[in-house]
Amino acid sequence: MADGAGKTEIYMDMYKEMDKDDRLSAGWTLGEYRKAYSQAFVSAIKEVNLKKTDSSFARASLNIQI
Repeated sequence: MADGAGKTEIYMDMYKEMDKDDRLSAGWTLGEYRKAYSQAFVSAIKEVNLKKTDSSFARASLNIQI
């Protein structure tokens, strides 16, 4: 979903299942989650790249908690 592919379908499916009064806040929450997930992914990649430059790439690992 990072490039927006499938975003519309996900939102539309979600909206069909909820009350119309909850749709705005649910859409905002999902958008905030997407931003946090993307930032965590970027941070993890940067961490691996730093480890790669500091030591052997084979020893670098990726540790993500969301």
